[in-house]
Amino acid sequence: MITVLDYAPTARDNEAVFRAILKDLVEHRDDRPIGNLIPKDLNLGLPLEELLEMLSAGARYNKFTIYDFRRTAPGRAVIGFGKASPLGGEAQLVYDVREDNSVEYKSSLGAGYTF
Repeated sequence: MITVLDYAPTARDNEAVFRAILKDLVEHRDDRPIGNLIPKDLNLGLPLEELLEMLSAGARYNKFTIYDFRRTAPGRAVIGFGKASPLGGEAQLVYDVREDNSVEYKSSLGAGYTF
């Protein structure tokens, strides 16, 4: 079961980084752990509050869900996402964050599917 953490304050304070990571997830879904769970058509142009609502609020069964976003150190961020369903899974990915708020995928803290 995926527990959605209250990551919204961090996403608001780091909106450019949060959006850059979401963009990376969509653009490189084939190269990211359990990337097939990431929607191809994720509308990144939505206002932040609508994105947060769409990606984390309400009943989450069988829906792509962001359950964590945090800045773990200067120049570093972690995002947790998954899909709660019999064929779902979850992952936590680490990103380096540059001074201009662009990001680079570094590694996975863990990823796996549920069957």
